[in-house]
Amino acid sequence: MKRKKKIIVLLMAALLGSFYLSGCNLMRLLNPPPTPIPPTPEPLTELTICLGYEPDSLYPYKAASQAAHEVLQAIYDGPIDVPGSGPPEPVILKKMPSLSDGSAFFTPVSIADGDEVVNTYGDLVALQPGTRVFPSGCTSPTCAIAWDGATPLQVDQLTASYELLDGLKWSDGQPLSASDSLYAFQVASDPATPVSKNAVNQTASYTVVNDTTIEWVGKPGLVTDAFEDYFWAPMPE
Repeated sequence: MKRKKKIIVLLMAALLGSFYLSGCNLMRLLNPPPTPIPPTPEPLTELTICLGYEPDSLYPYKAASQAAHEVLQAIYDGPIDVPGSGPPEPVILKKMPSLSDGSAFFTPVSIADGDEVVNTYGDLVALQPGTRVFPSGCTSPTCAIAWDGATPLQVDQLTASYELLDGLKWSDGQPLSASDSLYAFQVASDPATPVSKNAVNQTASYTVVNDTTIEWVGKPGLVTDAFEDYFWAPMPE
C-alpha cells in the first residue's frame, strides 16, 4: 500500500513539474525576451586603393607617378575631366568657356617690336622681325604670318570666364570659392613649385570676379580652345 502511495506521489510530482515547465514555455512565448540590438557601426574613415607601388607624393603640383594620380583622382572632384575621346567635361564648373556663347572672346591689341607675344608654336617670346604670329582675326596656321618688322601689327588677346557650381564645399564643410582657384594659380606661379610653367607664362591675368567666377586673360597672340589648361584646380588657402 505504501509503495502504491509512493508511486502516486511521484506521478503527481512529475505532472506538476511538466505543467510548471509548460507554463514557463507558454510565458516565454507570450513574453519573449528582448532581442539585443547590434550597435550601429561607425562610418568608415579609411579609403583603400589597391596600387602596385606607393605614390611618390600626393602634393598635386609634385605628383608625377600613375599611382599618385590614381589616388588624387579618388579624393579630388575634377575640376575638369578630359576623356580619351570627346570634349572636356566640367565637374565643378557650370560649363566650359566657349567662343560661341560669349563666355570666351578675342580682343584685338596692337603690339610693337620687343613686346611680349605668344607665337604660333605657343611660346612666349619678344616680338622681332621674323616672329610667326596669328594676326588679329586669324585662328589657323593657314593665315599666320612672319612679322616683317615694319608693318603695324595687331594680334588677338583671349579672355575666358569660369563659373563654379553653387554650394561647393571642402571636405571639412568650408565653402569652396573662386579665390581658392586664384590661390592655386599663385602657388603654381611660384618659381619653387615643381610644375610646368607653360600655362602660367601664357597667362596675362587670373582674377576673381566674384565668389564663383574666375576670369582668365591670355598673353597677346595666344590662340587656343583648350580652356581646360587655363583653370587651376582649387587649393584650400
